Amino acid sequence: MSAPLPDALRAWFQRLIEEGLSGRAAALRLKLSPATGARWGLAIRRTGKAIAAPQGRPDRVVFIDETSVKTNLTRQRGWSQRGKRLVMDAPFGSWGTQTLIAGLSADALIAPWVIKGAMDGEAFVAYVEQVLVPSSSWTTLLRTRMPLRPKPCAKPDAGSCSCRRTAQT
Repeated sequence: MSAPLPDALRAWFQRLIEEGLSGRAAALRLKLSPATGARWGLAIRRTGKAIAAPQGRPDRVVFIDETSVKTNLTRQRGWSQRGKRLVMDAPFGSWGTQTLIAGLSADALIAPWVIKGAMDGEAFVAYVEQVLVPSSSWTTLLRTRMPLRPKPCAKPDAGSCSCRRTAQT
């Protein structure tokens, strides 16, 4: 999310609106997008001023992301010198998928968790309830880019359901 435009620009825009220009015309004069001009013009007509929207607190936002490694894609054949046997190592020593999921806050990587297998809805809910929530404060806002559907909690009447997600960006 970009930073809000300066208050001086908003004040200049408001003066142009008060002089009788439309929101789009004032936006074109100030080299703003027409959509911004229409939005600010509507706000000025409704409330008398165009103030910046609150930007939130980036120290309270945690982005959740996951990545996986498929160890069965390791090469099983290769080249070696004539007459010599090829010796290689396979990562992790077993064939399958391992998934790392972690939260990234403004100052640290928090709550890393590795599971054997692919990430699904049940694993995500378990990660949030058992790993992420205990490691962060209750005021932290969680954001995720994972294409998972929200799953109902195992204890819906507990009131402490922490598996709700915010809108994807």
